[in-house]
Amino acid sequence: MNSYRNTRGRLQGCRLRCGVTALRGLLCGVGLLWGIQSASAQSPREELSVSQPESEDRSDTQADAGAESGNRRSRSRTLGTHKPQSPESESAASEREADVLEFVREHQPKLAKLLLFLKKQNPNMYRQAMREMSRAHQRLSSLSQRDAETYQIELDLWNTRSQLRLLAAEMLIADGKSRAAHQERFEELVDLEISQDFARLKLLEERAAKQLSQIQTQLERHANGREELKAKSMKSWEARMKRQTPRR
Repeated sequence: MNSYRNTRGRLQGCRLRCGVTALRGLLCGVGLLWGIQSASAQSPREELSVSQPESEDRSDTQADAGAESGNRRSRSRTLGTHKPQSPESESAASEREADVLEFVREHQPKLAKLLLFLKKQNPNMYRQAMREMSRAHQRLSSLSQRDAETYQIELDLWNTRSQLRLLAAEMLIADGKSRAAHQERFEELVDLEISQDFARLKLLEERAAKQLSQIQTQLERHANGREELKAKSMKSWEARMKRQTPRR
């Protein structure tokens, strides 16, 4: 009986060590990929709301500024000049981290488990990954509130690219036979990513065409009804001046 228990214990320990080794291997693969984004993921994509082209640029600028601020804080801590965070700021940071992890857990459970493992095994890589996840979460949350159609397309793209990243990491550490087994799924995901990006561009084209049609209509009104537009504008300005005239 004792021999059976010892054998069973050794087998369980072996499985656990194999599982940790595999997870660490996946970690190495993801580490290589995390800083090497695909060109489509790195290049700035057009916002699907063509009437507000500057909003995303501002958010990216703010995010970059936030990242640079984080780097300065990190350097300050190294030099011993950084003041400790207040309880409120630490609480807010923890809440944001929890929100991002919940978002990832909802849509990519496997990636969420990897992030939690990263947090313990490689804090620097974890912070890098969380910065990226946070930016994606903020952008998608903003889209969900103002543009449901765009949100769904962008969420699908994020999901597909997350799956591609994990699969590519697994293929980096796989042997020849395992790599070949992953190849079919890899091609399927790449094809899906292209289809989803096409849908995004198609929606952008449709909205741009609609906006162009509205601009052309306005141009025709200006060209053919200039006197009518002038009379309406004069009437509007006169009413505005009348409201602003001081009472005696």
